Amino acid sequence: MDLNTTKSLVTSKTFWGAAVAVAASVAGLAGFTVSAADQITLVDQIDRLIAVAGAGYAIYGRVVANRKIG
Repeated sequence: MDLNTTKSLVTSKTFWGAAVAVAASVAGLAGFTVSAADQITLVDQIDRLIAVAGAGYAIYGRVVANRKIG
């Protein structure tokens, strides 16, 4: 693993894990219960959604491009 390269914040599982943990805590304050297993599932689903969005954006970019790749 190369820790000298960077990636977008939204592609970080750490970011999404923290966001889901905070959301689960806030939900707990509101009287809802979110299990650890549900939190893990949610992070995995967010990761898949980001991958699909990235693929869709790549296809869109190729469709609207006006130059060849070379």
